[in-house]
Amino acid sequence: MTHLVPRYLDVVEVAKLVRRTLKGNFPGVNFSVRSHRYAGGASILVAWKEGPQESEVKTWVGGYEGSRIDGDFSPRPVSHYLRPDGKTMIAYNPSSLAVGAFDPEGEDNRSLGHLMPPDVELVRFGADFVLCYREPSEKEATEMERLFNEARANRDPDELPF
Repeated sequence: MTHLVPRYLDVVEVAKLVRRTLKGNFPGVNFSVRSHRYAGGASILVAWKEGPQESEVKTWVGGYEGSRIDGDFSPRPVSHYLRPDGKTMIAYNPSSLAVGAFDPEGEDNRSLGHLMPPDVELVRFGADFVLCYREPSEKEATEMERLFNEARANRDPDELPF
């Protein structure tokens, strides 16, 4: 690592990293990876049917998020160390004094920069968020509807409907 200013990766570049990570960790699963730019930021939407649960996918692609939400719901930029294989580690996540901040203490690993191999890069991801959505298959949706209707038919009419 030769410089301390993170290299900015546009949301399209980040989407390519997300696709590569998904392909390597979930072979055979067809993912849709779409990048979106909007006033004030950008995000990536990952969608798929069947296969892994949302939490499993988020574990692999959440490291490509370039922001954290502050207590006032405004994104704060985060920098990462990026390995050539696509794995990430937070380099700097600033602390926050905002009421309700999700990570008030922040995280600062910039002092580890000199220990990083030369092929590790300090980056700032251009996707503020990576959102994951698993759409149920027709079979799963039919089963959920069956279970719902069964539970509804068997409920006590005096119970609250919710």
